This record gives sequence, structure tokens and C-alpha cells, in this order.
Amino acid sequence: MELSYPHFSIAKVLTRIVVIYALFLCGPLCIQAAAQAASAAPVPSPAPTTAAFPSQLRKTVVFIQTDCLHRPTAEELQKMSQPEREAWAPEAIEKLKPAELAKLPQDHHSGTGFIVIVPDDRAGKDAGFRYLVTNRHVAQPGIEDGKPCKVLNYSILMNHKGTHSDATLHMKVAESSLLNWQFPDDQSVDLAFVPFSPPVNEWDSLAIPLDMCITKQMVEGGQVVEGDPVIFAGLFVQYAGSSRLEPIVRSGTIAMIPTDQVTTTLQKLGRIYLAEVHAFGGNSGSPIFADINKFKTGIGYDYKLLGVVSGEVYEQNDFTIRTASSYTASLNANSDISMIVPADEVKNLLLAPGPQKERDDYVKAHPLATQ
Repeated sequence: MELSYPHFSIAKVLTRIVVIYALFLCGPLCIQAAAQAASAAPVPSPAPTTAAFPSQLRKTVVFIQTDCLHRPTAEELQKMSQPEREAWAPEAIEKLKPAELAKLPQDHHSGTGFIVIVPDDRAGKDAGFRYLVTNRHVAQPGIEDGKPCKVLNYSILMNHKGTHSDATLHMKVAESSLLNWQFPDDQSVDLAFVPFSPPVNEWDSLAIPLDMCITKQMVEGGQVVEGDPVIFAGLFVQYAGSSRLEPIVRSGTIAMIPTDQVTTTLQKLGRIYLAEVHAFGGNSGSPIFADINKFKTGIGYDYKLLGVVSGEVYEQNDFTIRTASSYTASLNANSDISMIVPADEVKNLLLAPGPQKERDDYVKAHPLATQ
């Protein structure tokens, strides 16, 4: 089975990606890879593959660990002496050097991300610029509550290609506290992105082409409707894999395409889709795909990017309905309704004047590299 869409085949444009959970097994190689991975340089697409879509889907995701400075709770602060409390004041924390910050308690947050390729003919045939995309609350934990944490470090985790021992398959492709995440101007859109170009012949990865995004026009034209099948892959925090990353794959249907604005995971009114698919802690930032074929061309599938899993709708013990990010698990009952940031928000973000200028500047500065 081969999936296709305008100008690309799913086999031809996806650059093979999957992530690992072993966060602490990489040494100096991580630092060297970080500079390469954060580059905005365009890279070619990989050789075609004929694997079934679910197998390809597992290779589109990376795992992201965000290490934050621990924020003391009210109870913890109450047990501290006055000098200890003063040491945790924001102005005192800002004066600390990196070595001093590293000695303080940290909170570790895990989520999912994926690579999107923006095709550019100037970069060569079947080549383009690659970006790592996830939710803003994955890149900036706490923003969903209006209290973003102080990030100390990011780790982007993927599986290494080739026949290696189990230990060498656990690799970080990037480790840096300086990832320059960019966010939408619209404060309701729970997205973040950063240029990200790991060597395609070293890392087992698949990149999602921008042309695979479902657009608002497709939805308004009835090509995407409630009841359409959906499928996604993401981090399963209970078991992320031992020798390799093992993303979990889940499926369901589109439950609602609201015509009015809905409260998003950033607690602001905005555009979202709702899907009847169970998302939980670690699934934030997962790419979710919808089958728009509907048997129009016989038995087969035509998956396109519906959007990004950003949260869940859950039921409290008093049966009230609330929304929350799927970044961390909740003790409340999950209603199996997940919130999806529309894919056209991803497209709008990457085609905005800022990223386009960065691509133009790169081409001007590297004319030979993009021929």
C-alpha cells in the first residue's frame, strides 16, 4: 500500500524518525549532535519505502524531555526558613550561574514531537527545510497554567540507524538548554517549533511534508467530517522501550469540528478539533492523521495530517467536564475525547514571514549548498 498526496508520495517524503526513552546514556556525542540537529540547513528526502502506514507512523515521532527547575509548592515553602524562602525568589534564581542551577532540584517532563519538512526547490530536488514541532506546553511546561517553568535543558530522543548493540541504540540526537523555540502570535494556539535537521543517514526518522496537512478549506468543503477514522503515535510513559523507542499507536474517530471557538489547552478561546481517541500523559505533541478516503477509491487509505494532540477532556468526580493538557496524567476520569490543534495552524506557523525570511537568508548565505 502506498499513500499519496499532491507532489509527494508518503513513501518518498517522510524522513525516518523514532525516539528513545533512555535519557541519560549519551555522552560527548550529544553535545556535538546538538549543533547539527538545531541547524536550519535543508536536507534531502530518503529513499522510497513501501511499508504500511502504521509502520511509517511509528517513525514520525520523537520524544522530548524538558528539564525544569523545581518550583516549590506552598507546603514546601511553608516548611522552609526565611533565608531558604528568599533563595527561591525569582530574582534570586535569576542571579544563579548554570553550575549552581544544576545543583537544585529539577522536574522532568516528557512529551512527543515530530518533524515537518517545508519543501523548497532552491534546496534541490525532493529537499527542504526541517522543523521540530510540538505543543507549546511541552517546550514550555507550566505555560498552560500561566506559570512557565525555568527550563534548564532539553533532550530530543531518537533511535539510531544500523545494526548496533542495544546500548548504542539509546541515543540523544540533541541536548541543549538553548533550543530557540518559536511560538505563534495567537496565544490560544498550543504549538512550538524549532529548526531541526539531524543527519538522515544516522537517525531512524520520517519527516512529514507540509503538503500533507489538512487545511481549513478541506474541512469547510466536507472532505473531512465527524466520524472519519484517525490514528496517532506517541510516547507511552509506562513503557517507552528498553533497547529501542517504542511509540504507542492509538486510533479512533473525529468527534466534533466546532464552528465556534473553544477553550484550548492554553486556557484561551481558539480553534480546535475534538477526536474520540484516548490520549494521556506523554501524548502531547503527537501528530494525528485522518483517513479522508472513505472508500471513495475502493478499499484503501488516504491519511493526511489532521493536527497535533494537545490535551484531553476529562470528567471530575462531581461529573463536571474540564480540559487539560495531555502532558501529564490526571487522576480524573478520561472521557476519551482529545483536543487537536488543527494542522493548518502548523502550516500557517511554518509559512509565516519570520520562518520564510530565515529560509531566504540561508539560501542567500549558502548558494552552493542549495544548488
